[in-house]
Amino acid sequence: MAITYTWSITSLETQTVGENVDTVIGVCWEKRGEDEEGRIGMYASKSGLPTGTATDSTFIAFADLTEADVINWVQTNMTESYSAKVNSGIQEQIDMQTNPINMPTLPWIAE
Repeated sequence: MAITYTWSITSLETQTVGENVDTVIGVCWEKRGEDEEGRIGMYASKSGLPTGTATDSTFIAFADLTEADVINWVQTNMTESYSAKVNSGIQEQIDMQTNPINMPTLPWIAE
């Protein structure tokens, strides 16, 4: 089954780096996956960002940031193995909705 993924940024951590006030150094994010049946899994985490960009030509002032910019930073700095772990966690949550684990009352215990 195909899963459609959406990303969102939930908060940012900033610090003054060099001359740049409010340089983003950390990002809290969520990645949600939804299958064709509407079942949803979610993975949330925090990613640190390298501060070297605060002094180069690619620096974006805090007031000029878009969510797409920050999502791109998170995705660019994510390893393939970590990305696979995130997707696997989302898939597991969706799978649990498809075939949940049950915890019935033990048959030898009277209700």
